[in-house]
Amino acid sequence: MIILVSIAGAIIGSFLNVCIHRLPRGESLLRPGSHCAHCRQILRWQDLIPVLSFLWQRGRCRFCGTAIPVYHPIVEVLTTLVWALLFQIYGRSWFFLTMATLCSLLIVVAFVDLRWFCIPNSLILIGLFLALIRHFILDDTPVLAPFIGLSAGAMMLWLPGQMSKMFFNRPGIGAGDIKLAAMLGVFWGWQQVVLIIWLACLTGAVYGIAGMSAGRFTRASKIPLGFFLGLSAVAYIIAEIKIIH
Repeated sequence: MIILVSIAGAIIGSFLNVCIHRLPRGESLLRPGSHCAHCRQILRWQDLIPVLSFLWQRGRCRFCGTAIPVYHPIVEVLTTLVWALLFQIYGRSWFFLTMATLCSLLIVVAFVDLRWFCIPNSLILIGLFLALIRHFILDDTPVLAPFIGLSAGAMMLWLPGQMSKMFFNRPGIGAGDIKLAAMLGVFWGWQQVVLIIWLACLTGAVYGIAGMSAGRFTRASKIPLGFFLGLSAVAYIIAEIKIIH
């Protein structure tokens, strides 16, 4: 069964790459079919095998030779691993399906923000819908808990953003990041979202410092906080039981 789940994860990962490329552009996720972003040539079935097609073609389009973005196989491998690990933890259950869907959503959020520096509102709304399913169908959650989590997640990023405007006259944190933190607060609650945000800020700070040390960034460079929030949330979901203990 774990093999079937892993295959499903790889296929989902391939579809997530379509979402990452098309959602910020406002394009349909279904039409036209999968094609090269450079030459627009419709891809054949052998071009769509997760990870393997990238390796066989040495990371290039078979028609025009344009390099395929390296995040494509990374997303496919990451989604495969996440689905397999979640199945090992939760087994065949609605909770597994909810967590796998949320993690897939967060992977899209992370890589959209990494590439485009934006987080589409549609992804936040899907996350809120999954949170409602978790709290009011799968779990018996107190009514106020999601609202407390929403407030905690939003305020933890909104306040630093306001302070950045006040002292540096520029927004320090994007609205999409604040909405994402609020959505994670609704899903997990205030205590868990504090940990997720802390982990995201820590890894984001390390990324920024490393980039400045290498001469790639300056103090004015943007850091895709949504990327670190999304992946930190995925890591928390997988390690939740151990972290809580």
